[in-house]
Amino acid sequence: MNTRAALLGLFVVLTIIFGATTAYESTLRTATSTMVTTVSTIPSAYDQVATAYENHLLNLVAINASNFLGGYEENATVQWKGFSGGCDGNYTGLSEFGPLFGTLTSDQQYVIITNETQSIRPAGDDWAVNSTIYLVTNSTGSKSIVSPFAGVSEMTIAAQDSYVKFDGSWMITTETWNFLHFDNSIVERPGATTCQG
Repeated sequence: MNTRAALLGLFVVLTIIFGATTAYESTLRTATSTMVTTVSTIPSAYDQVATAYENHLLNLVAINASNFLGGYEENATVQWKGFSGGCDGNYTGLSEFGPLFGTLTSDQQYVIITNETQSIRPAGDDWAVNSTIYLVTNSTGSKSIVSPFAGVSEMTIAAQDSYVKFDGSWMITTETWNFLHFDNSIVERPGATTCQG
């Protein structure tokens, strides 16, 4: 009988110890899980800039001019260079480069971006996004229009964007599109090429 009572007592003690250890580990896991969840819900500047850049390109593909241009700071500077269909130049402010992008997207049946690659890194208080974009456009407008983007155009662009935070949003302050390749299906167009939408 004494052996039974001793074994029963030992079983009760071990059960209490095991239960207490399990409750402690459960509390520890809950606290650790809560801490990790809290940390993971705080978006970093990297994530915010990556999202802003992704939305910028999605608005271009959606041919949503107002949202696309909304990604730029009001006095931003845009430079196009290389084989841009005659649109090389520096453009400052929405009033100058708004028509430039309007020329790219006006009367488009579609704008497609494929094989886009990017790197994002801090640059002081700013963030820099360097990317390579393969862009295809197809204008449904009159083939006699003087835009360099009439018909089907295929472009490879090396882009550099500088983002600065304004009123809680990351905005582009400078952007360079270096057109590495530009191919247009219309060989001859009447009139002079213009880049002013």
